[in-house]
Amino acid sequence: MDGASTIQPEVWTDFCAEYGGAVFTAQSLEKNLATFLTFHEARKRSVVRRPTPQEIIQLIDDIDGNAIGELLKRIRELQVLSPTEEQLLERANKNRQILIHHFLLGHPDMFETTGGMEKARDEVQLLLEPITEANRLSQELVEKEIARMKN
Repeated sequence: MDGASTIQPEVWTDFCAEYGGAVFTAQSLEKNLATFLTFHEARKRSVVRRPTPQEIIQLIDDIDGNAIGELLKRIRELQVLSPTEEQLLERANKNRQILIHHFLLGHPDMFETTGGMEKARDEVQLLLEPITEANRLSQELVEKEIARMKN
């Protein structure tokens, strides 16, 4: 290999940090959606009283194992999102699927050169943009639902 195609260790480190941060954000989105549904369901089931900690734990166990597509379906059924928010979550989910399930294996050629690695980092950033925005939305949904439970 000539020097132009050799990937420096710091390039790998930077990419791995970037990719790892993107995956963490994608997982946070999924966790926030499950948390929102958990608190919504807890509030719905406890019309007269707040749920106990054990009831919350049981709901988390029931909901947290759902795939993100199922979580989004259940949230759409609640009709708590605007069409723009629904589109954002759908786009974020599509990008999340690419990032988690296809990105690394779908682009092996990008990991052969420094230029390819830089392109891979750019693509991760593009995939991450709607995921980050959707993650903020999901955090807001959780905060609103928790505030409703306090009333």
